[in-house]
Amino acid sequence: MCKNLKLLRFIFLITLFTSFASFAQTGSIKGNVTDSTGESLPGVTIVVKDTSMGTTTDFDGNYVLKELSNGDYVLVISYVGFNTETIKVTVNGEQTLNVSLKEDLMSLNEVVVTGFSNPKKKIESSVAITTMNAKQIESQAPQSTADLLTSIPGFLVENSGGETGNNLFARGIPSAGAY
Repeated sequence: MCKNLKLLRFIFLITLFTSFASFAQTGSIKGNVTDSTGESLPGVTIVVKDTSMGTTTDFDGNYVLKELSNGDYVLVISYVGFNTETIKVTVNGEQTLNVSLKEDLMSLNEVVVTGFSNPKKKIESSVAITTMNAKQIESQAPQSTADLLTSIPGFLVENSGGETGNNLFARGIPSAGAY
């Protein structure tokens, strides 16, 4: 009986030590993603390169990648309208990595929705493209979609019809103008 009790204690201690050892070999990466002015960016994609592991930032720009084995990783951080960042990080327990993304001033790698059957990037497109980010729209303070269209070359918008009776003329398309 005493031998069995010693054996059970030995097995229990081995199990306990191996579970602690495997627990100690995992870590996490957490942090915050902002733009160059310090504003938090919600919805930023953070992916561990060459794996299926990843996450997105919450409303306040915070993220957490959990249950990573200790070691070296490459994070790919991307967000529409900003340059993609590739950052090397070594995980040894809990790591904090705050990132500031820079705006992609040319936005040439954004995917553009067009009338073509093949998706193309802005730089590959053969048609005129006008894009506006959230800050540009906010600074224009539009009261309607027609107000937004005034900033697109090739559109003439007459606001003479009131809030809902705008006249819209697109270059090259014959129209009575009613919007």
